[in-house]
Amino acid sequence: MTSYVRHVLVLAMLTAVAAPPALAQFKPKLPKIGGGGKAPATASQSTSRSPTFNDRVIEITDPRIDALLAGYGAEFAALDAADRKHASVRTAYEDENKQHPARLKEYQEKRKAWQQCQDTHVKPAEAKAKRETEASQAQVTGGNEEDFERRMNEVAERIKAAQANGDMGEVMRLSDSLGKAVGAPSAAAAGKAK
Repeated sequence: MTSYVRHVLVLAMLTAVAAPPALAQFKPKLPKIGGGGKAPATASQSTSRSPTFNDRVIEITDPRIDALLAGYGAEFAALDAADRKHASVRTAYEDENKQHPARLKEYQEKRKAWQQCQDTHVKPAEAKAKRETEASQAQVTGGNEEDFERRMNEVAERIKAAQANGDMGEVMRLSDSLGKAVGAPSAAAAGKAK
């Protein structure tokens, strides 16, 4: 086993020694820029590049850095305030969710009591009132609504004719007989039925 490790080490060392000369052969050839020679030293010293500051290129000064840092500070403060507000809203939301099952149970109990009241008191009273109304209507019409409507139209024509003649006594007599025939309830009876 020792000879095996020794062979691997020898191979690694030979590879390391042979690598630099091999890499030197693969040196990339770079294109030549310019006229091929070096520029005179005096020319580079005379052309110093200074930036032109405008709305896109700004000079970095201490007041500008302070303003930038103040802006970051304000942004961090606003983010912290928003996080606190979100946390308080989230807490309130979770509290509402915890209270929901109890409120739902309370609502269902009230709904059940209301439905029981409807079934035991309101619906029977409505059914009784409907039967009474139908019975009184059948009594007034005599069971034949078309004949009743025809007679009412005749009385209405007689009332119009009496009004045209100026006979108010006849108008009052026909109105009273019409009210008795129809069985118009008094104000107290109408309020009770309602």
